[in-house]
Amino acid sequence: MGWIKGILDQFGRAQVVQYIFSLAIKYALPVILASLAGFSGYAGGAALMWIMMACALTAAGISHTRYVLTEHQIKNSPSDKLRLVSAITSPTLVLTNRESRRNDINQRHISELQIGVLLQNISHFPISIIVESANTECNGKKPPRITYPLPAFELLPNNVAAITDGSINMEGTPCQAIECILKISIRYGKRGKEKYKMSFNGKVTANIQPNGQLLGNYIQWDPPVIGKV
Repeated sequence: MGWIKGILDQFGRAQVVQYIFSLAIKYALPVILASLAGFSGYAGGAALMWIMMACALTAAGISHTRYVLTEHQIKNSPSDKLRLVSAITSPTLVLTNRESRRNDINQRHISELQIGVLLQNISHFPISIIVESANTECNGKKPPRITYPLPAFELLPNNVAAITDGSINMEGTPCQAIECILKISIRYGKRGKEKYKMSFNGKVTANIQPNGQLLGNYIQWDPPVIGKV
């Protein structure tokens, strides 16, 4: 087991060196380069005013360059570029003939119900999405199981997409408030690099009027799970 301990020790040292190096790039590099500029000016016999100006401009230039590179990296990273718009419910009513609708105009029935989430791409580039898993139920009824993960699809900039589970057979349930449970997990990123994850868990109440009109959804979200795969 000694060799395992040696590997772990080396890995720990490498992590420390990486951390120190990142701090040096972030904080020490502007100071070092500004000092070199000042020393060069002093060695060349420049006036103190020009030495101070050169030091200030060097430090400011390095800091601004680092800021611009960081901003560019954040702007072009898919991380946090998917926005949850809302939960969605899509009921399908039982088809009836004209006479039945006339006799039962104030009470319709639900044939199927599908629930999910609506996501928006707020980046300036397409984002590839893979639905890792989905587990939904309404009034204790669940949809037929689907094999996950689903194939990746691309969501274009500023567009929205509905991520849903399969349709739930409601077996003619009367139109009323329907209690649903929603659990959906996805991976997303640039095509072939879907390394970011999001999970949505919550309780959704679909407010369906007796005549079949969907007035809206009442949603209670659990804290979302966001991170890297």
